[in-house]
Amino acid sequence: MILWLTGPSGGGKSTVGPLVAAQQKHRFVDLDALIERRTGLSIAEIFDREGESKFRELETEAIKQVIAKKEAKDDLVIATGGGSVVNPYNRDLMRSSGLRVYFNVEATTAIARLSATSGRPLLLESNPERAWKELLEERITVYADHDIMIDAGQSPAEVTDAILAAHHRYNSPSWKINAELRGETSRICAYRSPWSTLRAYRGATRMNRTCVITDTNLAEHYPEFLKRLAGTQGLVCALEPGEKSKSFATVEKIVQQLSEGGFDRNSTILGFGGGVITDLAGFVASIYMRGIHLFSMPTSLLAMVDASVGGKTAINSSTIRNLVGTFNHPERVLICPSFLRTLPDRELRSGLVESLKMGIIRSEVLQELVDESLPDILNGRIPKVIDEIIRLSVVNKLDIIGNDVQDTGERGLLNFGHTFAHALEAAAPGVWTHGEAVAFGMIAALEAAGRTRVSPLPTSEIHVKASKILPLTNPNGTRPSPENIVEKMRRDKKQKIGIAHFVLPTGPLIKNTGWSIGILLAQEIIAYSIEAAWRHIDDYHGMKST
Repeated sequence: MILWLTGPSGGGKSTVGPLVAAQQKHRFVDLDALIERRTGLSIAEIFDREGESKFRELETEAIKQVIAKKEAKDDLVIATGGGSVVNPYNRDLMRSSGLRVYFNVEATTAIARLSATSGRPLLLESNPERAWKELLEERITVYADHDIMIDAGQSPAEVTDAILAAHHRYNSPSWKINAELRGETSRICAYRSPWSTLRAYRGATRMNRTCVITDTNLAEHYPEFLKRLAGTQGLVCALEPGEKSKSFATVEKIVQQLSEGGFDRNSTILGFGGGVITDLAGFVASIYMRGIHLFSMPTSLLAMVDASVGGKTAINSSTIRNLVGTFNHPERVLICPSFLRTLPDRELRSGLVESLKMGIIRSEVLQELVDESLPDILNGRIPKVIDEIIRLSVVNKLDIIGNDVQDTGERGLLNFGHTFAHALEAAAPGVWTHGEAVAFGMIAALEAAGRTRVSPLPTSEIHVKASKILPLTNPNGTRPSPENIVEKMRRDKKQKIGIAHFVLPTGPLIKNTGWSIGILLAQEIIAYSIEAAWRHIDDYHGMKST
């Protein structure tokens, strides 16, 4: 792992870095000093002779080379220049290879420290302090992209202690749950950074060989991280993103690679990705040599709160999603909300729907947290309460499935909204995310409950619940006809004797006064509920119904 020290000039990175490295028994690299050795010029001379743009090129090249030449077990502490994080490519390299520590310092302190050194371009300005503040203002947004912030105005020894303490916290789980599921123990832990998650994984698997199953998007984002996950004797299988990879052909290809690579019963499959990857990895681990070790490291919100917990694995047939699968609980699920930073906004919103569903089913506190997070989520920001949303979603899901691991009774509650959702996804493939479809499905299910009087819910309460879900939907997606959606329900894998079944509330939401699982609805009620759900979406978004 690399500990990247970032922040403005004068923060003390080059002074504190060697102290931290000595305490951790890591190697220290000063990026500016490395560039000076390679060019034979001081930083000021490079700026003067070749300009800042040339220096930034040298800086990026130095970052790339340090990462590339680092041995697998070689941990580093690297002091960076004040402008190194301005380049988005540099930030990606740092994010994917280690932990970023931001040195927060006041202007007067920074200038005093810089004045005691030589060769600093900033000191050549007529007013160095004003120039320093202007640079800070320009870079404050990129500086905000860090893992740890340290008060760098303290003494070097105090800053060193603060970094070591923060580093220790990052290496410890922020929360952990031990789930006993039909005699199997599945440990679910959350960590604050990818690299503390990596450390936990390597510690748990020890010398086991690892096959990391992921997708090509994540392989591009986290090349160094995946290399470290797999280890020198491991394997990374990067698949095409999306449901098309959940196929018999993909499974056969992975199994062939495992066999040719000499993976045995002591080896580990690690699913690193969203729901597609965790489904597929779990299935492969359950059938290869009749079962090998399985770990899960979900990277999407949907996978963190739902798909990676509960033991369901699946691949698709040529016509029906998730038709073939097993129950296979990961030995550990390692959750790191930092992975959500690379998630598209739409996928972030989609994942929150499953937490909202769990709140409606089980937890008023969880629903309140989801409500609190909506402004951030809808604007593409990771809310501060996301860690607690994930934890409560997991706790409540485990509470439901604990007595029904095989999905024959109470676990059916988790299908609230899903009968409508699966049919919508099948009728309009690739148009709606799973979360968007579930949002639509919950609205339709609430409408069905009111229409059939299964639930005594007043219309106003249905509208309130619907309005909380509506911002998470895609108002412009293709809308199949009610007849088309009903037809797809007949092919849902959860249907019984050819008839779709529904989960509907029988009392006030959240208060757990009752739910009915496996309700049958007349076709006209289903069609009415679908049309009513679209009307609610149109009303919320101020659109004219078609």
